[in-house]
Amino acid sequence: MDFFDMCSSQNNEKIESDKEVKQVQSNIVEDKTEIVESTIQGEVQTNVISENTKNTENTISENTTQTTIDNTGLVIKEQEQKQEEKVYEGVVVEISELEEYINVLQDDSNYYVIQVSENSNKYLLYELSASRKSRLKLTNALPVITKRITYTNGLDEENRYELIVYLLDDNDKKLDPVVITEKELQQLSKTLTNRFIGQVVNYSNNSDKKMREVVEIIGKKSVIAETVYNNTGFIRNDKGQLIYLYHGGYIGTNDTETEIKTDLRPYNLEQYCFTDKEFDKTESLNTVYSLLELADLKIMAPLIAITYLSPMFSLLREEGIFIDFVLLLVGKTGTYKSSLSALLLSHFGNFELDTLPLSFRATFAGIEKVAFAAKDQLLVIDDYKPEKMETDQEKIMEGILGLWGDRNKRIKMNSHGGLHKQYTPRGLAIVTGERAPKFSQGRLARALTVYTEEGSINSKKLREIQSKKEQLAFVMKEYIKWIIANEDTIKNNAKYLQEVYSKKIIDFQHPRIKQNLIVILIGFTMWLDFMLDNSIIDSTKKDELIERASKVVEEIGKNQEDDVDDENPVKIFFKTIGQLQIADKVYMSDYKTGTALETATGTHIGYLDNENNQIYLIADIVYKEVEKACVGRFIATPKQLYKSLADEGYIVTNGENRKVTRRTDPKTKNKVEVLTIPVAEWNKAMKQE
Repeated sequence: MDFFDMCSSQNNEKIESDKEVKQVQSNIVEDKTEIVESTIQGEVQTNVISENTKNTENTISENTTQTTIDNTGLVIKEQEQKQEEKVYEGVVVEISELEEYINVLQDDSNYYVIQVSENSNKYLLYELSASRKSRLKLTNALPVITKRITYTNGLDEENRYELIVYLLDDNDKKLDPVVITEKELQQLSKTLTNRFIGQVVNYSNNSDKKMREVVEIIGKKSVIAETVYNNTGFIRNDKGQLIYLYHGGYIGTNDTETEIKTDLRPYNLEQYCFTDKEFDKTESLNTVYSLLELADLKIMAPLIAITYLSPMFSLLREEGIFIDFVLLLVGKTGTYKSSLSALLLSHFGNFELDTLPLSFRATFAGIEKVAFAAKDQLLVIDDYKPEKMETDQEKIMEGILGLWGDRNKRIKMNSHGGLHKQYTPRGLAIVTGERAPKFSQGRLARALTVYTEEGSINSKKLREIQSKKEQLAFVMKEYIKWIIANEDTIKNNAKYLQEVYSKKIIDFQHPRIKQNLIVILIGFTMWLDFMLDNSIIDSTKKDELIERASKVVEEIGKNQEDDVDDENPVKIFFKTIGQLQIADKVYMSDYKTGTALETATGTHIGYLDNENNQIYLIADIVYKEVEKACVGRFIATPKQLYKSLADEGYIVTNGENRKVTRRTDPKTKNKVEVLTIPVAEWNKAMKQE
């Protein structure tokens, strides 16, 4: 066995009495050696430790007690050990496989592999003291770290280690490799006995640091660095080549030197795995093109666009084209909205109605982490149906709109004074729900809502495409290859289309809604370009579909603006006051006399000043009445409401631009804080409502 150059003493003579000690001469090799003498149970042994001699032996009895100091002063630290011979599972390896590791260990440390006894195939790992006058038996195993595996999602990193173990006392059998954590590496002795119970024996207590040192020394020759990605989407390798990751694989370079591994199990996204099956390309493309037959273009154009924009998310972002919204697919139960979403998601893997990656039963923190890992990818968050306001689902929905709409731009401080990690969504999302949410205008502008009704989705066509859904994943792989092959052209075309559609879509007041519509048209056009390049359609059909899509997308945008406008706090404010007046729940009085202008029932909310043609609404009282009447739908704070009223020109501010001013109550003579509204503006607002 070619371990270290350790020559054992030979021709040991028996001790005739307890006091008599005879030194036996050893065979000395030609190499430079060091003579180490030891007394074991009254017997004298001479061991020759050589630096270069191969095939050496060391005769150390396996059944020994604590030894004494002999003439040379060498202490042999061994506790009594009586072990039964065991047959372990493993693979018998060639001696040469260990030679390099053992040589590195010998050259750089005081750790040695020593033969247990003469003519034995059993060896143990020892530590030799700095003075080389004593040695400590450590273990019957030689641990070797073969890989340092870095798991990364682009923000977090975690190192793990592939460990193999050679049983030195059982023909150097190599046990199956295991992967250990950083913590397990720090406690390596304990890890070895826990992982290989009944096979690895520790002979020394508190040897974790020593075993860690052993694998670090051997690691100079044994360790290979490996990166495993925990996210999907585009990356670039060392050569600058564009590569798209999915669970267990990637699309891109054919470079055999490139080894890329992806594992999405930490985020339960292993379903994002493209099919390995090959299909007829033309037939599969025609299956995808038949998505247009599933429903009217006002439903399918934005859904197709969001699906085929997903892989390009980060590439378009590099060009200043931002897709900062979620697509809401809204309809009653039974309109096939979730089934349709699952079908679209099957472009990226094998998804069914009951295996969608996220739902509103998930926590917001979980959604945030998954959205970060799903880079350049489409997510579906299913089944938004809050029974009433202020439910958990409502809070999660508001968080989702902020997460995708703002891409988590707010910097958050943690309890230790540092900054929280920002798990910004790096892909796109479809949210299905039974109704549209009721939030502020700003939140609703971070969504694009598509409505489904009973019969709007062709269930027969849906089932037909579902039976061929693997073809969708096959086509998406081809689409991603098309993106990689035409990256520069696609980026330039996207910027050109942004300019074209920006000039075409002009009748929108809210800039967010306009930008959302622009990117939907860019995505739909890219999909048509892909179909055109593969001869599924011609240029005439492409132009026709773009023209039709432009009209329906504008219609979707106008509906979205109406939805946003309906949540305008100013509109809600005046509309609610009007309803309260009709129901005789509020009234106003004359500012000069204090006499009620209507039936004095309900709550007094303000005054009419005929001399100055102004209305004075008592600020805190009118706000509370409106908030109470809206039953949670009125989510603007007093300051937000007053600012909105001022921005839209309804209230008069003083010289210091204060929205709330003071007036004297004609009866009590007390000062009250009021919102001052010109009568003309009041009448206009109430007439509109």
